[in-house]
Amino acid sequence: MIDTLLVAMNDTLQKDQSKQMHAERKHSIGLIQEKMTDRYQVDERVSKKSESWEQVFAYADAYGKIRLGYFGGRFKEQTTRTQNSFAAAVGGILGIQTAVYKGFRLNAATYVSQDLPFLYDTDKRSNDFYTEYGDSYAYLAEAEMEYASTFFQAKIGRFGIDMPYANKDDLRMSQNTFEGGWLHLHYTKEWSSQFFFLQRWAGFDSSDANVSQSEFKKLVEGGSGMIGASILYKYNEDSEASLWYHHIDKMADILYGEINGAYDATAFIHIDYGLQAADIMQRDASHIDGEVYGAMLMGHYNDFFMGAAANFAQVDAGNSITDGFGGGPYFTSLDEATIAYASESAPGEDIDMYRFSAGYDKKEWYSSFEYAYGYMHCRDNFIKEHDLIYTFNLDEKWQAQAIGANFRMKNSDNRFNRVVIRIDYNF
Repeated sequence: MIDTLLVAMNDTLQKDQSKQMHAERKHSIGLIQEKMTDRYQVDERVSKKSESWEQVFAYADAYGKIRLGYFGGRFKEQTTRTQNSFAAAVGGILGIQTAVYKGFRLNAATYVSQDLPFLYDTDKRSNDFYTEYGDSYAYLAEAEMEYASTFFQAKIGRFGIDMPYANKDDLRMSQNTFEGGWLHLHYTKEWSSQFFFLQRWAGFDSSDANVSQSEFKKLVEGGSGMIGASILYKYNEDSEASLWYHHIDKMADILYGEINGAYDATAFIHIDYGLQAADIMQRDASHIDGEVYGAMLMGHYNDFFMGAAANFAQVDAGNSITDGFGGGPYFTSLDEATIAYASESAPGEDIDMYRFSAGYDKKEWYSSFEYAYGYMHCRDNFIKEHDLIYTFNLDEKWQAQAIGANFRMKNSDNRFNRVVIRIDYNF
């Protein structure tokens, strides 16, 4: 009897330890782990409830983020000598959301980046934190009406979203946001769907040498935007399978599938795993066409982890694959290089890309230390990248992140060393 009781108590203890381990993994602050395990989470911002229309604005809440950013890089291209570039800015988000009335809520937020020229050499300015002219900016990045019930959640206007080929990808001062409409249906606890139409976007990923990140522009020039749908099945608490269809006018139709999950080997050892596949079919002779396959495996022992990921792109002559609008969905993506970036650099080439990572969460210091190495190769070219990442997360208010990247591309002789530091205070 006593032996049976002890076995039962030990089994209960192991289950409790396993649950605690799951909770810690799901709330890991490491950038690599977050990108691998928290892929397409739906934002559910908490708001006050009102009993009348008069209370909607009376109970409105202001919120925001103060962000201090520093950028330093040393670049070399084939046709130029080595150059240094720097940037420093203070900014963030200033927003207001109304109380919820009969399921409806309004939200608006301005994204800001203000130059701090006294902190760096302005003759060597990088525009990573600024407009294409090197100026400070402020713009209305979010302006949405939302309705939520137990069955579905819907948004229309400007908002942030995380999907395979359209995501926030918060890299510098301002994350990506999109203009359009979005609907999330909850059929059961296990089954759900998303439906979306996106027409324009703004944010760091949307910018180039001629277009500012602070201006909303069409997803594809001359196109009417992206429309699509998904179906997701959550087959246990930490694992799910999803299938997505994207129709991007003037660019491509993309069918994307993913399995992402976790397995407990013991009370202190668990494994994250993932499989993905994309079929990209060009439209209007865009030459965005190909197939991508991928897998990832990440093992955790207490606070240590090691992982490996691989992607393979099959591309016909003259074509390349895409990340879409944001950081893309691929498991091997690094701070700079993705398999789509490699494909765009070598059109018509099949691409193999690998990423190896390791890290340690130091909970007593509210810190995560991570390292990633990526290697891409095709017939006549290769890319190598090393990333060192430190993440600090004291609580919901204070966070900081420092990313150091070393990048080299063989054929073009492009190479750089880069450091990005950000400190956030949420209020």
